[in-house]
Amino acid sequence: MQNHVTFETALRLKEAGFPQPNPEVGQFWYLPMLGSINGENPPYCINFVGEEHIYFSRVGGIVTEREHVGNRLSVSTFLKAATFAPTAADILRELKRVVGEHIEVQETYENEFVVRLFEDLPFGNFDTILETNDNPAEAAAQAFLNSKAKQ
Repeated sequence: MQNHVTFETALRLKEAGFPQPNPEVGQFWYLPMLGSINGENPPYCINFVGEEHIYFSRVGGIVTEREHVGNRLSVSTFLKAATFAPTAADILRELKRVVGEHIEVQETYENEFVVRLFEDLPFGNFDTILETNDNPAEAAAQAFLNSKAKQ
């Protein structure tokens, strides 16, 4: 299961104002300047963030040992070229700021993920399904994009 958004969704999120955080170890990013593989832009995972360079590896790629594992770019080049590929948890943090605290991603019995908004009402709880997808990050991203479109 993939738990980060696709390249196309990452671009849409960035255009919609989704924050592009400071790079940290373990985050996923897209670097289209490095080219596509089989017509698709692969995600890269950050291995090390130094003062001058960021080291990263292509997800699913072969990792070689160097000074630090993976490829490297200067921090300034990376920040100009990269697009953040958030996970469902990253998107939910932002979505809570937009629609409220009571939101979560749940897996269904059909191996799909639903984004649910819960509202406390005087007579009980009410939940609304905002989005469904087989990738939790894509479900959360679509809910975020839909909520931004309504603003």
